[in-house]
Amino acid sequence: MPRSYTDRTLKLLFGTAAHCAYPGCASPIIFEDRGLLTPTAQIAHIRSESPEGPRHDPAYTGDINGFENLLLLCGVHHPPVDQHESAYTIEELLEWKEQQKRQGDRFVRDADLAAIARRINGVPPVTSDAVLRGPIAHLGEAERLQQAEERVAESPLEAASLFAEVASKLEASPFARHAILLRTRQCEALESGGDFESAAALRLNLGWVLHTYGNSFAVAEHIRKLDSNHQHLSESILRSISALSYVAAFGYEHSVDIDHVASAFDALQSTDMKYLECALMLAEQCIVWRRADLLTTRTDRLRDAALTTPLDDHHLTIRARILMCLAEAADDWSQLDGARGHYPPNAVAWIATRHARHLAIKGRTDEALRRWQDAIDVAVQVGLNDSAASWLYATVGVARQNFGPQLKAADTHLVAQALKVGGSGSVLPEPQPYASRATSNILDKRWPDARHNLHQHLSYAVLGADWQEEFLAHQRFGDLYTETGQWTEAIRHYIYGSYWQKLKALVGRLPDEPLDFHPPSDDQPTWERAASFRFASVAAGLIPEEAAREWASASYRELTTKEFSRSPNNTWGPAFGAFAGTCGAASLEEAEGFLNLAQDHLSESTPDSVFAFYEEYITAAVDIAESHPLLSARVIDALCDAVLLNNHIADYASDKGELLFRSNPPRVSERLASAASEGNRYAALTLVLAGSDVEPVLAVARSSFERDSQPFVFNPSVTTFGTALKETALLVRTLDDTDRTTFTDAMLDRVAEVRDAAENRSDALRAILYLAPTLPAATRSATFDALMNFVREPTESLVAFGIDNGPFARFKVTGGTPPLAALALRVAAALATTQEQFTQVQELAISLMYGARDTDWLHIAHALIALPVEALQIDLPVFAAHPNKAPRAFAARVWVRAPSQWPDLGVKLAKDPEPAVRYALASSLNDSPEHDEVRHLLQADHRRLIARTARAQAGRPRA
Repeated sequence: MPRSYTDRTLKLLFGTAAHCAYPGCASPIIFEDRGLLTPTAQIAHIRSESPEGPRHDPAYTGDINGFENLLLLCGVHHPPVDQHESAYTIEELLEWKEQQKRQGDRFVRDADLAAIARRINGVPPVTSDAVLRGPIAHLGEAERLQQAEERVAESPLEAASLFAEVASKLEASPFARHAILLRTRQCEALESGGDFESAAALRLNLGWVLHTYGNSFAVAEHIRKLDSNHQHLSESILRSISALSYVAAFGYEHSVDIDHVASAFDALQSTDMKYLECALMLAEQCIVWRRADLLTTRTDRLRDAALTTPLDDHHLTIRARILMCLAEAADDWSQLDGARGHYPPNAVAWIATRHARHLAIKGRTDEALRRWQDAIDVAVQVGLNDSAASWLYATVGVARQNFGPQLKAADTHLVAQALKVGGSGSVLPEPQPYASRATSNILDKRWPDARHNLHQHLSYAVLGADWQEEFLAHQRFGDLYTETGQWTEAIRHYIYGSYWQKLKALVGRLPDEPLDFHPPSDDQPTWERAASFRFASVAAGLIPEEAAREWASASYRELTTKEFSRSPNNTWGPAFGAFAGTCGAASLEEAEGFLNLAQDHLSESTPDSVFAFYEEYITAAVDIAESHPLLSARVIDALCDAVLLNNHIADYASDKGELLFRSNPPRVSERLASAASEGNRYAALTLVLAGSDVEPVLAVARSSFERDSQPFVFNPSVTTFGTALKETALLVRTLDDTDRTTFTDAMLDRVAEVRDAAENRSDALRAILYLAPTLPAATRSATFDALMNFVREPTESLVAFGIDNGPFARFKVTGGTPPLAALALRVAAALATTQEQFTQVQELAISLMYGARDTDWLHIAHALIALPVEALQIDLPVFAAHPNKAPRAFAARVWVRAPSQWPDLGVKLAKDPEPAVRYALASSLNDSPEHDEVRHLLQADHRRLIARTARAQAGRPRA
């Protein structure tokens, strides 16, 4: 059984002996080779410890396992000494001991002593890191590693050599990544031994390996160590360290961008360490982050770096990767023609798929799909099944972007899944699941880590031409920047990913600040251009004047150079919407050209087939008339043409064009009187809104009155939502007092009808609101009393949408129930004529404020606005400070009517963070000198609509 000898005993034994104690035997006691110590001697006892052992001496009082009782013998002579005690006496062995003690006198180092102790005492070696036990033991390098650890303190350079040997074995095995820890220990040993240059070179190599694995934190640790030894390093090494530091920080540190990496590469010399790797990283990241300008200014250096690589498969692939980036930046792939004869198969597939991606971005869809098929064929042949599957999905994505969602992808999906089952393999394997890590970090609000993961995810997607993952990475970048309030970045990534719904939702979250958003460049992919124009159309209110002029010009240019089509990424339709949103900043020529162009499309509409962008067209036409008065008559004619269609376009045109129609009643009458006389309901409504002669309207008004003043008929099996009561009320205004009273009474009955839907009862209330100014005094008073009673004791409808709005419901109703009580109060306020009635409205308004919803507040505010300012008995500054925008908008309108009562309130409201409040103030201004300061503030508002409204109101006479 193994014994345990003390370190002192072993040190004496091996420090005084040089060879076997047997006379004439020169066998060494320690064999040293390749930096390793192997004790070959065996310890023999002169006197045995056990009575059954050889040469037991019960009278011996010394330490049986001590130095004086021990000999070192070789493996040949130890067995006979132990087995033949009669032939080898104690006296003879003591003589041998004396001779062995004089063989030498050497110092036994602690590291050597530890190796001897393990061998002699039978202690199994323990590795330096539990993670390495399996691989190192499997490779038979546990002893070498242990000796390396033990020599660090006394002989660090020897230890470094041993670490290097173990690491080399690991690197040549499936455990290559485990070698990183040993290489790090090798660096530390070299630094302890003063070989800083070799340590720095090794740390640089490790840094690049770790960067490839995506471990930027570990790279930073090596860089910090290198920085601490900078005074010992050459200029060449220092340049390489600087390059690595920027490469590792790019994507990891928010303050480091691609320009820093480019500058670090510029500082390198071609003979510096990792020059080629830095060139590759810069080239590829310029493609990922769309900085072709950085590539084109460094084309010669990058091409030289690529073309001077060795001709092995690894370096040929690096050459191909750099040349692909240069080809993409220059839109010239000729240097990669004939790739099959010059590059390894994986690089051939890679070149084909990157070329396919480039062609798809350039809009050359058919060529792109052919090149992707070439890449897939090669990838399958060489076992790159993961890449082949991703590229199959890419073909579907590109085809859908250009040919529409009708493209079926079921067969492609089955083939792709079969490929994945058949084996893995990728041209650019992703070291870590960056996408899932990013999602997890976003959910946990670990923003820096999420950004770093997405940075890596996007890089691997773009460089591997994984089309779907590239778009997904942009979506997640948009999500990340939305959550962190980085609005410009969020918009950019959503556009890159063509996520229109995300862009649309983002508008509601943007702060009320000028939006730094400019038209897309002509070389951007069509889907990005389409997304940009769409976003401009919905975010137009935040685009400042100068940028709005850019958008109007860019949109108009798109409309006049592109053909209209229903392709999913056609830019004509989105550009139409963008022009509609910014046309107030368009030139006269652009505005007139737009009207001509749109009129051509609208003229093709019929009641059954309508122009898809009629809402944008009508909105734009009204804005054009306001911005360019010379075109107002032209716009009135265009809107009248829309009204004559007698469908929902007509409804939209009559509503949006009301103020414009009022500006020129004779022209409206000239265009629509005949159609109204023939029964065109929308033409009749427009004539009423314009204040034109109502004679042509009477027949339509009479028939609508007779239809909608009939008693409500309850049908328990049918519930109808939506009425034409509001429009009928406008028409009934042209009839006599008796008819108006009859219709009002019918509407009151409809309001009280609980078996009717709340939406329909709300329409009845609005119908009364439209009739209120025209009702006889007695009817107004009676209707006021009836509505006030309803406000005090409102009733709920017994019918409602029967749809589950729970968390797991597939279909949800988000409209909400109309606020009948608040709306009834608003109508009552429009009917009020006496101080007593004004007081009642205010009292009930205050009672409704408690727990009011946003929709309630809107009607409550309108109710108070309808009252004469001198009748108001409220604390207006309290309303101006209310968290809900509706009371603040009410305060703005009231302040305009009596600015001297609250002299400082107007400026506060002009700076309100809610645009609706500022617009309410701007639209209420007049030419009073007391409004001057507020007017000047609003005329400089970053929202163009508010500024334009304030300017338009400057000459408006006081009411």
